[in-house]
Amino acid sequence: MPNPSPDPATPAAVSPPFPSRVTPTAMHATATAVFATLCLVVAPRLGIRDAYWAAISCIIVMQSEVAASLTASRDRILGTLIGGVIGWGCAVVWDGDLLVYAMAVALALSVCGVFGLANAGRISGVTVSIITLLPFRGPPWLAALHRLLGVSFGVVVGLAAALGVAKAASLWEEGTAAK
Repeated sequence: MPNPSPDPATPAAVSPPFPSRVTPTAMHATATAVFATLCLVVAPRLGIRDAYWAAISCIIVMQSEVAASLTASRDRILGTLIGGVIGWGCAVVWDGDLLVYAMAVALALSVCGVFGLANAGRISGVTVSIITLLPFRGPPWLAALHRLLGVSFGVVVGLAAALGVAKAASLWEEGTAAK
């Protein structure tokens, strides 16, 4: 029996031709690289330790669709905030006790889950792990604060850049459609 081909009239079966996808993809990739690098340069000048969290957050937030960027921004900020608070508490009493660590991760995921923030929950668990397990010179609250500042800076830059790229792509499409 031959494999039926998708109906070309359905939107899922229609894909824009390759050349029309290259420019928006290249624009998005270039903008993401530029703004992630900008985070690496500017964050330390603002006193943010570990500027790589800003760059990573910027890359995560810069989605090709603005709605996805907004959702990723919300999840990144809330997950980091919740994980930072729980990670701070965990780091204070941690002392190498794996049960304390496991309970802190479970709590972080549960708090986010109760609020319907599954993606934020994963970020929250990662944040608990980073604050609890990675060495940091200073008190745990300062580790949590620096992580929140780095992530927040990257989210703000990434979200602003995503909005700018979306506007530029829209103007590009209007300009090419008019020709």
